[in-house]
Amino acid sequence: MNYLEATKTLDNRSSKKIANNTYLKQLNDCIGLLYHDTYIIKFYSDYMILDNGGYYTMTTKERLNTFGIVGIYQKNSIWYLSDNSAFYNGVKIDYSSNVINPKDPKKDEDQNKKLKLKINKYSSKFIEYINKGKLQIPSGGDCWFCAMKTDQNMALGDATKNNQHLLDHIAENYFVPSLLFNAIKEAGYGNPELIYSVIQNGNFDDAKNILTKYIYKRLR
Repeated sequence: MNYLEATKTLDNRSSKKIANNTYLKQLNDCIGLLYHDTYIIKFYSDYMILDNGGYYTMTTKERLNTFGIVGIYQKNSIWYLSDNSAFYNGVKIDYSSNVINPKDPKKDEDQNKKLKLKINKYSSKFIEYINKGKLQIPSGGDCWFCAMKTDQNMALGDATKNNQHLLDHIAENYFVPSLLFNAIKEAGYGNPELIYSVIQNGNFDDAKNILTKYIYKRLR
């Protein structure tokens, strides 16, 4: 889709739903493609700007591929544009599919490797902490961004898009019970309280993987 096609689709309306949780909206100086609460594409007369809002999900990527003008693919957890340059929020693409402000992905690749190593080390130490019998149940004394929930039962850190607390936990080797519980819930277990109890007793082999995936998803 380009600016003219977006304009035609809106047909003088201020907003139009074009897919699940996805709307075209007339903005002051452009037309925005709103997916949930993020304008993942902004269509200007000569170019578009892409932005995933920090959500590296399959559906976000699918929306960008469907309504954008260049392909996006994923390799080793990193997003790339079809010309093999780095995807990043704010990348500009003209309507001939040329990236106006390309970035070399090597820096992202190096940072991603370092991040994975850092998270893996923290998760390993978290499991050691559990195996020593030190893990308590989640409580109000935990990190607020992990423990506090919104009315929609979303962790405060997720609701405010504040992930600095996770970096602080890693730096301080702070093993937060609520962080583990949130990771278990996100992993899709039907009875997270039971799984937490099993992990607390050191009897759950997938605990490290659950933690690592949860943290990496937010810090990538």
